[in-house]
Amino acid sequence: MPEIKRKSNTMSAANNPFEPVTHMRQDQAELLRALCHVTGTEFDSKLTEVEAAERIDNLRDSLQNLSQSR
Repeated sequence: MPEIKRKSNTMSAANNPFEPVTHMRQDQAELLRALCHVTGTEFDSKLTEVEAAERIDNLRDSLQNLSQSR
C-alpha cells in the first residue's frame, strides 16, 4: 500500500481556470484506491486531477482525525 503522508496534491488548475482539466494521474489513482479501501469509501475513477487531489486530502484528514480520537 502506498505511504500515507500529508502532502498537498492540488495542481495549479485549482487556482487557474484557464488550465485544462485532466484526468487524475496514475499515482493519484493508486493512492486514492488505497485510501478508499482503508476508509471504506467508494473509489471514483472518473475524477479530475484537481478533484482527486481534494479527495485525497479529505480522506487523509479523516484518517488523521480518526487516529487522534482513539
